[in-house]
Order: sequence, then C-alpha cells, then structure tokens
Amino acid sequence: MAKFFLSASSLNMFNDCPRCFWLAVNKKLYRPRGPMPSVATGIDLVVKEIFDHYRALNQLPEFLDGKIPGKLIPLLPRTMYAQFSPEVTLVGHLDEAIQFDDGSYAPLDHKTKNRDPQDIHPTYKLQLAVYRLLLNEKFKKVKDFGYLIYFYPVHNEETHWIRFSGSLKRIDLQDHIKELEETIRAAAECLKRPLPEPSDKCEFCAWSRQVQDFRLSPLLEAAEPIQPGTTSKEESEPPSAVAHDATDLPEETPDAENENPDTLF
Repeated sequence: MAKFFLSASSLNMFNDCPRCFWLAVNKKLYRPRGPMPSVATGIDLVVKEIFDHYRALNQLPEFLDGKIPGKLIPLLPRTMYAQFSPEVTLVGHLDEAIQFDDGSYAPLDHKTKNRDPQDIHPTYKLQLAVYRLLLNEKFKKVKDFGYLIYFYPVHNEETHWIRFSGSLKRIDLQDHIKELEETIRAAAECLKRPLPEPSDKCEFCAWSRQVQDFRLSPLLEAAEPIQPGTTSKEESEPPSAVAHDATDLPEETPDAENENPDTLF
C-alpha cells in the first residue's frame, strides 16, 4: 500500500490543479517558485518572537487580550502529524494554537496582507481545518473553529509614517471539516491513478502547453538553425534595415500591484 504525506499546501494545490499535485507528490516535480517578499518573512519571524515572549509570561499578547477566551498553548510542537487513514498522513507547522479553560484547543494562524480583507480566502479555511485535525490527533479535544490574524500596513496620521495594524477573525470550521475529509480522500485516489490531464484553470499547465506547442510549431521545425560562430540576418544588418510592426513589440508589463493585488503570504 502506498503511503502519502499530505499538507495544507499540497491539498490546496490538488484543489487548484490535480496534475501539478500528482507531479509534486509522486514525482517530486514541483512548480517553479518566484521570489517570496522578504518583508512577509521578516514580519512572520518578529510575530513569532512576540508570541514566544508572551508564552513565557503565560499571557496573551496585548492586542489579543480580552478578544480570545484562552491562552497560548504552553508548548507549541514544531511539526505535527495526524494519521488520517492507513495510507494518508497529514503533516503541518502551526503558527500558533490557543488552549481554553476546558482543556480544548483551536488553531491560530497569522497572515501578512496589504489591507484588512473583507473575505476569507478558501485556502486559509482549508489550512485551519487541517491544523484542527493535527491538534485533534495530539490533544483529542478541539473546537470547531479557528482564528486568523491579519497584519497589514497603515498610514499613521500623527507621525506620517508606516505602522502595522492587525485584525482578528474567528473562522467557523464546522462546514469545512467534512469538505476537508472528502478532499483528502479524493487527493489520495488521484495519486493512485495515472497522471491527470492538464487543468484549464492552472497557469502552470497553460505555460507548459504553450511551450510544447511552440516546440512542435511547423515554423520552428522548418527554421534553419544558426551555426556556431555565425550570426542571423537580423544581427548582421543595421537596426534601420530590420522591419518591425506592432505585433513584434512586447506588450506592456503590468506593475506588480495590478498583476497580483493580493497575495497569500
């Protein structure tokens, strides 16, 4: 029997594109990753230092005091596992967890955003649901909800400088528990089958398909290769001799904000 280790990120990938998920888990062929904003990583490290400081004091951080009826988990495991089935093991790294007076637990995760979001991204709900299963495996008593803290920059009107604000969201997970279990089973079945077809909504599959189409292009196959040490006709002629029309010009590259106004960090 095949054994699979699945995480919140891999399950979110399965929902996005079964083909990319299959390649990542079965063949260790991962999607290419661009540079991750270092400011998000830096904020994450500082926030964890702050939480550890208050953990040693057996207190909630000031911005959570009075908002959560519990305390920080005394000892936060670095990595947690849950045996979902004989063939599937869930694994995850929790940002934080809350311990309540009745001995139950709830996951808490923090995100860095460019503003206080009005809607909760579905990937975050799945992530919290996975963390709930991990907590249940270890402590056997968990709440049917979790917490998200969003940290985002704001304009300080007094100093006219940047400061970070935060908002706490209580996420009901009751409706997502069964959905998560169905997703895990479907993901495991996917891994036992042949490679899925490319997904129409996956930008990575679309790029791969475009590259394949380009390589099979009759124009490319008929093109005469340039021998080493020689130059093409365009390279040997002065710029004025090379004709261009509007279709030869590169499209204007959108700025980062318009291209990706909101990230998942």
